[in-house]
Amino acid sequence: MLNARFKPTLIAAAVAIAGSAYVAQASAQEQTLYTLDLPAGTLTQSLNALARQTKLNLSADPALLNGHSAPAISGRYSIEKALERILSGTQLQATKTPKGGYSITRASQNETAALETLIVKGRQERFGDSPIEPGGFKAEYQTTATKMAIPLKETPQAISVVTHDFLDARMARDLSSAVEITPSISNSANGEGTQSGPGMFGGKGKYDQKFVLRGQPMSARSDGFLIGNNDIDLAAYERVEVIKGPSGFYGQGSLGGFINMVRKKPQEEFAASISGEAGSFDTYRNEGDITGALNEQQNLLGRLNFVYDDSGSFVEGLDSQRVMIAPGLEAVIHDKTRILAQFLYQKDRFNANPGMPLNLVGDKLQPFVDLSSPTTLYGTLGDKSE
Repeated sequence: MLNARFKPTLIAAAVAIAGSAYVAQASAQEQTLYTLDLPAGTLTQSLNALARQTKLNLSADPALLNGHSAPAISGRYSIEKALERILSGTQLQATKTPKGGYSITRASQNETAALETLIVKGRQERFGDSPIEPGGFKAEYQTTATKMAIPLKETPQAISVVTHDFLDARMARDLSSAVEITPSISNSANGEGTQSGPGMFGGKGKYDQKFVLRGQPMSARSDGFLIGNNDIDLAAYERVEVIKGPSGFYGQGSLGGFINMVRKKPQEEFAASISGEAGSFDTYRNEGDITGALNEQQNLLGRLNFVYDDSGSFVEGLDSQRVMIAPGLEAVIHDKTRILAQFLYQKDRFNANPGMPLNLVGDKLQPFVDLSSPTTLYGTLGDKSE
């Protein structure tokens, strides 16, 4: 009874021992190095020669092997390395069989295929380059407060940034329109200039734009340089950054801070755009922007922005014209040295239109002069301010 009870256990142990021995033998065969001398030929010939020299069991569908060739093999190889060498470039693979041999099958699509080396050339970020804005109304960095591109969350200064997308979405053409909804900034009229923007009676009846931050005056700059006239067309500018409070990087300046308009810089990749607008009161506007490398080495870059604006007014006889041309040229000497020259030419021709004060006579408002003719207010309409 005892022998009968333990007989199945003994058989199972015998089978397990035999199976382990078989696996060990197959594993030893895989690790063994064979001295092989296989000439170049068809894939079928090479596999047959390998099987003869290593006494390896190989199985394959002859249709898979047709049309394939194998390179010559000479030296000491393991079974796996030899098969890998023979099947290279055929999209076939050697798969182990349960009996210790190998079966030649088509490589699975999920397997990683060996491809030729692909060289990708990218543009290395150079000294002076600004990061590429991801787009949208939310800015990720600033360049004004620290004179270098630094993320806003790492900038130790109160600053507001008006992005390029924001300027385009609101069709901001002047500095007043660009910052009119910036927190704490207001456009002020005083004895030195009059308030600008579409709220005027028509025409370009203004001399300058004045901005204040909580009662403190703010100056305007272009790429950090003070400018004498704030009424510059924004078509040549990429963004507007408002520094709130004094900034030591710019020496003596306004206590309230300053507004910095950042110019569009030349780029390596060629790009060009042109746009046109038309509106009421005979308003027409054309803008253009062209940039790219000027030589094959891409160390001489150029950019050109231009604007032509012809605007009428709801006031009879008033109109204005604007021509703006802003070229830029950049020479890259080496990784740490660059020369950037930018110019801006703008000419405005307009009829000044400051409006006419009225006089209260009894319960009626009346002008001081006869308004039957526009000449009374504006003089000869052909003589425009420039």
